[in-house]
Amino acid sequence: MDPEVNMVSSPPAPTVPRPRFVVRLKLPPAWTPEEDALLQRLAKENRFRRWSRIARSMPLRSARICLDGYRIVTDGCYNSNVFYFVCS
Repeated sequence: MDPEVNMVSSPPAPTVPRPRFVVRLKLPPAWTPEEDALLQRLAKENRFRRWSRIARSMPLRSARICLDGYRIVTDGCYNSNVFYFVCS
């Protein structure tokens, strides 16, 4: 027997709508001038190292956010692997 002859086609399965996934990002608040001054002071006191120690003194800020914030404050522009800001 030929398998193609005995094959019965079935109706297509009904399509079920997929549930939507919403991604919500909680961004840290913008840097205030007071935080900028505190960040510069703490960076100088810690010899521009030990960003985790600096982050403990800054509420809602991680070590990476403090480092990035310091680079933005001092340079006015910032280059990273993900984003590229052009300084004018």
